[in-house]
Amino acid sequence: VSPLWMLKYLPNMPACHIGIALDARGPNNTITLGEVSGPTAVAEAAHAIERGAADVMLAGGTGSRLMPTTLARHAVGSVSRRNDEPERAARPFDADRDGEVLGEGAAALLLESERSALRRGAPILARIAGFGSAFGRRADGGVTSTAVEQAIERALADAALHAGDLGAVALHGRSTRADDPVEAAAVRAVLGDVPCTATSSYFGNLGSGGGAVAAVMMIDTLATGRIPPTLNYERPDPECPVRIVSADGRTLDRPAVLVLNQTPTGQATALALVGA
Repeated sequence: VSPLWMLKYLPNMPACHIGIALDARGPNNTITLGEVSGPTAVAEAAHAIERGAADVMLAGGTGSRLMPTTLARHAVGSVSRRNDEPERAARPFDADRDGEVLGEGAAALLLESERSALRRGAPILARIAGFGSAFGRRADGGVTSTAVEQAIERALADAALHAGDLGAVALHGRSTRADDPVEAAAVRAVLGDVPCTATSSYFGNLGSGGGAVAAVMMIDTLATGRIPPTLNYERPDPECPVRIVSADGRTLDRPAVLVLNQTPTGQATALALVGA
């Protein structure tokens, strides 16, 4: 074991080093909740601004599932075996999906009060409108549909939005036979026929980085007015009754989106974003 192992792998090291590099003197916190870490960190940063603890916050997530030990642990269960066509392996909600693809990535958002942004003439790309979280673990592992529903409902209530106000939803899309139908059922139950895209089809499962990267993609959706298509979605699965955006994408017809994330241990989050 390397003598620097602890300093390399403690989960609060990214926030610490960024704080040192930027000489940031405000709140410095680290959320360690697996796949829901990024959206939860964004929500906490927004709350820090709301309560007057800071004018500007950097928030996001970083994760890697490519360490040999991590790959070995996942290889015994949930990963795709589509090794002959790696570019087609991530197939969330497709009837021919056979498991998740592991990746690594990171994203960060610059959050600030409207007053601060206007004072420095910064372009406002989107607004953090609301956040919801819930917990519920299935007996076979993974999140329950009820937990996903509750997270969505709480985010909508926090944002003072209704289901009909949403133009798109970014699904977590783990791409497993067991998990995708659970998420799809929850979205259908609460949001009906809302257009959905699975951003994980682009980068796989990034662990703690996935939710933040998905949020950046949906901020771009708000800015450009185009919902990115779900890659490799070719054959709808009747067990996943959601309206998946495929092929060339779709025009965003309402300036509000939702980012969903879940963990295998039962956490569910929903982050509501609205256009500037």
